[in-house]
Amino acid sequence: VYVYLSGDTSYDPVQMAAFSTENGYATDGNGSAWTLMSEGAATLGLNSQTLPAVESQLKAELEAGHPLICAMEPGTFTRVGHYIVVEGMASDGTHVLVHDSNSVGRSMRVWDLETICAEAQNIWSFSVA
Repeated sequence: VYVYLSGDTSYDPVQMAAFSTENGYATDGNGSAWTLMSEGAATLGLNSQTLPAVESQLKAELEAGHPLICAMEPGTFTRVGHYIVVEGMASDGTHVLVHDSNSVGRSMRVWDLETICAEAQNIWSFSVA
């Protein structure tokens, strides 16, 4: 999301992991802390907003060009907990494009917002500060 919004390609996944660890946004054995999505985003020059799992609100954010990061609970996307990125609306205007680092297959298809809303523990929207 950072690279997508800022255009700064110096933060590849390895660099972002180092940033997270150095700044206390990584949890021991559990990946990224939720504070990465708020405090970490602000440190990187991004605005973040926590959103309710309401389809109309998510669609409005995506239509405004604001990608989402969703902390998913066990279900379609994970057995234990996992982050996915919702990039934007699909060309049909009713489904969304998802980037799932755990699955190329889930990243290559479109999803309905109902599934995202039903399985998201938390959702953040991002824009350039």
